[in-house]
Amino acid sequence: KGQPGVASATLAAAAGNEDDLRLAGFMKQRAAAYLHAEDPVAAEKLQWSAVSDNDALLRPPSTTSFKRLSAVAAQAEECARVLRSFDSHTELVLATSAILDDLVPSPEPSRVPPFEQALNDLGGLLGFASQRPELALKEGPDVLWCLTGTSFAVIECKSGAETDYISKHDAAQLSHSVDWFKGRYPGSGCTAVPVLIHPSRALHAESAQREGTGIITFDRLSDLRGSVNRFVRSMENVDLKDVSEVGARLNQAHLNAGSFLAKWSQKPQRWRP
Repeated sequence: KGQPGVASATLAAAAGNEDDLRLAGFMKQRAAAYLHAEDPVAAEKLQWSAVSDNDALLRPPSTTSFKRLSAVAAQAEECARVLRSFDSHTELVLATSAILDDLVPSPEPSRVPPFEQALNDLGGLLGFASQRPELALKEGPDVLWCLTGTSFAVIECKSGAETDYISKHDAAQLSHSVDWFKGRYPGSGCTAVPVLIHPSRALHAESAQREGTGIITFDRLSDLRGSVNRFVRSMENVDLKDVSEVGARLNQAHLNAGSFLAKWSQKPQRWRP
C-alpha cells in the first residue's frame, strides 16, 4: 500500500516475538529493507541487529563488526536450556534430524554451505557457543566452537573432498585459521585446537601438520551423528531442568567438552601412496 514504515514496524514487531533467531533475523532484514526508504541510518542499525541473530544475512558495508566468542554458561547448563527451548521431544528429534541430515559429506558444491551451517548448529545444540567466521568476515575458520571458557575448536570443513590424503592446500588453510584465531584472541589465555573434517587423516608428503591437529574423518563423523541421535532420543523422559542428568548423558555419549575431540578426532598420519 505504499507504506514502508508501517511494513517495517509490522515485521520488526513480529521478529521480536519469534523464538527462532535465524527466522527473526531474516524478518528484521526484510524490515530494514522497507525502513531504508524512510530512514537509512535506522535501517542500517536494524540490519546489524538482524545479523546478530543470523550471521548468514547481508552485512552493511560501512563497518566491520566482530564479536569474540565466549561460553555463555557451563556446557551442560547451556545444553539443557537449548533442549528446553523446544515445545516437545518430537520437535527436538525432528530439528536434530534436520541438522544431522545436512551433516553428511557430499562432493556437490551446493551441499557445502548446509554442511557448515549444520556443524555450527550442532555446536549450539550441544551447549557450545558457535559461529562461522569465514561466512561472516570472509576470513578465519569455517566454524569456531567455544568448548570451555578458554578452549576453542578451530574447524575447517572439507565435506566435498574425495582424495585419500590431505593436500598441502587444505593443511595450510587450517594453519591460517589458527593464526587468525591467535590474532583475534591475543593474550587472553585461550587455546585453539585445529580440527579438519576430511575423508582421510593421511597427510600428503608436502603437507605441514599444525601442532595438535585432530582429523574427524567421514567414518568418525558418521559415528558422531549416530551418537548425537541416540543422545537426543534418550532425553524423552528426562527432566531437562536437571542439569546434572543432562551432563551425565553428554558424558556418556562422548559429547562433552572434555572428551569430544579425544573420541571423534584422530591424529594425522603420513600418506603412503
